[in-house]
Amino acid sequence: MATVLAVPVRASQQQLVSAIVPRQLDSWKGIAAFFARTVRTVQRWESSEDLPVYHHVHVKRNSVYALESELIAWRDARSRQQDEGHLVKKSSSRRLRLAVLPFANLSAGPQLSHFEDGLTHELIV
Repeated sequence: MATVLAVPVRASQQQLVSAIVPRQLDSWKGIAAFFARTVRTVQRWESSEDLPVYHHVHVKRNSVYALESELIAWRDARSRQQDEGHLVKKSSSRRLRLAVLPFANLSAGPQLSHFEDGLTHELIV
């Protein structure tokens, strides 16, 4: 399958390369700036929401990078999921309420009254 690129006739070599190769963000700061968020936020998104970030493992320190096209796709998919989740949350916002009445001691001896209080307490807590 052939891919067609819309590139100006007098495009420079840099324009041609940028049309073919996706833009790469080479640090947490770059990724955070792309989303206009903090570094901590995008690190949390990577660990909990599968933000597409790649790690280069080195001897002393690791470096990270992300492709702008993948970040855009992740953001769009996340937006769709949040919109669908918001609709689901609205319909399921009713909470189940349960009334717990105290138990009555129906035995002849009053020595089991602590048992009825304990059962009521366990159901409430």
